[in-house]
Amino acid sequence: MIIGRNMKKTFIGMVLFSLISALIFAAPSLEIEKIEKIQKVVQINQEDNDKTLVLKLRQKLILILFENPTTGYQWSIDAYCPRILEITDLDYLPDNQNELSVTGSGGKRIFNFSTKRAGETKLIIELRRPWEDPDAPAKTFSVTIKVVKD
Repeated sequence: MIIGRNMKKTFIGMVLFSLISALIFAAPSLEIEKIEKIQKVVQINQEDNDKTLVLKLRQKLILILFENPTTGYQWSIDAYCPRILEITDLDYLPDNQNELSVTGSGGKRIFNFSTKRAGETKLIIELRRPWEDPDAPAKTFSVTIKVVKD
């Protein structure tokens, strides 16, 4: 009986050691997979104005800009190359969901893009009131996007 207990303890110890080793060695590969998934989507905002981004084919780009449409100001795309960059979604998210139409309440304009082919394009987005001078936007956001093959 004593020999059986020692063998049982040894067996349990070996199983525990194997499980712990597997978790320790699997964790870094799980982190690498997480990082690769995260890098498939690049998110930028006003702080990235006038920067250059290098993206891969089929990579997603999300641009978030503050906007106040209740006062007439809205972001609109002025220039980009649709052969290189495709707009996949455009949305507005108010800061306060209960104040959708309260004058002066702002929110975020969310542009979703996907890269289509290798190349370079300048993405220019302007903040303006539609009835005002089209040559004088209130603000301009610009970023150069270089799309490279995987």
